[in-house]
Amino acid sequence: MLKSLEKRLASALIKKEAADKEKLEKEVALAYQKSQMEELVKESKRLDEEAMENFLVVTQHLIA
Repeated sequence: MLKSLEKRLASALIKKEAADKEKLEKEVALAYQKSQMEELVKESKRLDEEAMENFLVVTQHLIA
């Protein structure tokens, strides 16, 4: 009976290690995706500002 319990414990520990590793991998992937999304938002805002500046310049030339 002790051997059976030791085997079950060892199996549970191996499964826990695998689950912990998978969790860490997912957390790393999520952090990467979050940083990529933040960069896209920054770039989008920059492009919006640039487009507005270009629009204002063109509008000023049309008025002048």
